[in-house]
Amino acid sequence: DTSTPVMLHVGKTKFRARVRHFAGKIPGFIFSNYRQVTFALRALVPNEDYIKILHAMWRELTPLGINDPDVIDYLRSVPPSRDGLPKEQMVMRYGEGMTNQLRNTLKDSLRNFINSDNTFILELQEMIEAVNVALFVINVFSIVITVISLTLSFFVLLVSFSANVSENSWEFGVLRAVGLNKLQMVKVYVYESLALMMSAGILGFIVGIFSCSIMTYQFTQISELPFSLSLPPLVMLFTICSSILVAILAPYHATRELKDKQIANIVKGL
Repeated sequence: DTSTPVMLHVGKTKFRARVRHFAGKIPGFIFSNYRQVTFALRALVPNEDYIKILHAMWRELTPLGINDPDVIDYLRSVPPSRDGLPKEQMVMRYGEGMTNQLRNTLKDSLRNFINSDNTFILELQEMIEAVNVALFVINVFSIVITVISLTLSFFVLLVSFSANVSENSWEFGVLRAVGLNKLQMVKVYVYESLALMMSAGILGFIVGIFSCSIMTYQFTQISELPFSLSLPPLVMLFTICSSILVAILAPYHATRELKDKQIANIVKGL
């Protein structure tokens, strides 16, 4: 409730404050909408109010307050600022048209002023590039796993259809005897393979999307990020095309030897 004043306790000192806004996410700061972690979150206050809070905190720690030698040494150890407040971080925004060379030059120049091992530079563009590289590696890994799975599926389909054709060779010969040509007989097995592949693929796609959506939603609820489900189009297109190719080649290869035999030999099982 932003209309109700709050009481801020700094040791024995109390400050009456007014909340302007409750933030869930602010770039560069840790905020959350969960009440369970509010004790570890931060508040954004004007510099003038922060100076009063800081002095009150120092008075709680030492009777001399800001004039204590330890406090003076601490203020001397931190980077200087115009308002005399110690800074935890500095946020910079690049101008439009900033090249990689200029960004690297700026980072190298900033590192010359860093004398502490606890101070480091984080660049958003580098983090995005690292994430893109990781996603590319994951996509390549997924394609490799898909190729291995489809190769194994090809041999499984080949063995299955070879056994199916051998067991139903009499039906194959009867259909040839009633007028079906070689190409039509091959199409019968190809259509059967495509039907199996499409039914299994659609069912697997639905189950996979459902499971992925649940896991993504759980992650977004914990991290308080917006729910976004993006599918890899390259991997999906490669998987669909490869599955169709396997579903066509396996029955074609299984019926290649039988379709060239004479109808009488097929019916007799020779």
